[in-house]
Amino acid sequence: MAIDRANEPRAFLAFLNEPLARGGASLTLDECLARWEYENQTDEEREDTLRAIREGLADVEAGRTPPAAEVVAELRQKFGLSSPEELRTAKVPPEVQARIDELADKCTEGELTPEERAEYDAYVEAIDVLSIVLARSRRRSK
Repeated sequence: MAIDRANEPRAFLAFLNEPLARGGASLTLDECLARWEYENQTDEEREDTLRAIREGLADVEAGRTPPAAEVVAELRQKFGLSSPEELRTAKVPPEVQARIDELADKCTEGELTPEERAEYDAYVEAIDVLSIVLARSRRRSK
C-alpha cells in the first residue's frame, strides 16, 4: 500500500465521508476497509491483485474450481449449519478470531514466521472465498 496516504487518518476520514454524504451508509466497515486498501495500493500491488483475479476467473472458466453450491454445502456440513441463511449469519468462533487478530498484528509488525505466514494466508484466502460465496448467495436470494 502507498504509505503516504494509506496511513493518514484525515485522508481516511475524508474517504469515509464521501460515500456517507451521498447516502452510501449501506457499506459495511469491512467493505469500506477493503475499498480503502484497494484504492491505496501501489501499482505493483494493483497489478498483483488484477493478475490474481484473472487467474481465478480463468480457473472458474476452465472448470478447475468447485461450483459455489458445492462450496456452500461443504461449509454448511463442516460447521453444522442447516440452511444457507445460517451460513450468512454465522460468526467465526472467538478463539479462531483471536488467532486471526494475533496473526494480523504480527503481520503488520513484520514479525510472522514462515509457518505463521502460511497460516495467516490460509485464513485470508478462506475469508476471501467465503466473502465471494456469500455475496453470490445474497444476489441469488434477492
